[in-house]
Amino acid sequence: MALAGQVLIAKAGTEAGAARFFQELSKLPDLLRSLTPRYGELGRTLAADEFDQIVFLGSGPSLGIAEASALAVLEMSVEKCLSH
Repeated sequence: MALAGQVLIAKAGTEAGAARFFQELSKLPDLLRSLTPRYGELGRTLAADEFDQIVFLGSGPSLGIAEASALAVLEMSVEKCLSH
């Protein structure tokens, strides 16, 4: 979802781009609802497994997202967590 938001923001450089940005942004809820059933089973399978490591990778604009995700896991689990 964050990646989709970044792509839309990058396209909104002009007034016409801003109008298209909001038009495309309004499509996100339906798009995400359509993806939920597709990835629901994968999510349930992953949630049932035990993990001893979680790694978030990011560079450039995605580095902050990786670091924030790592921090969120660290706060929720009180476990060692790194972002790269």
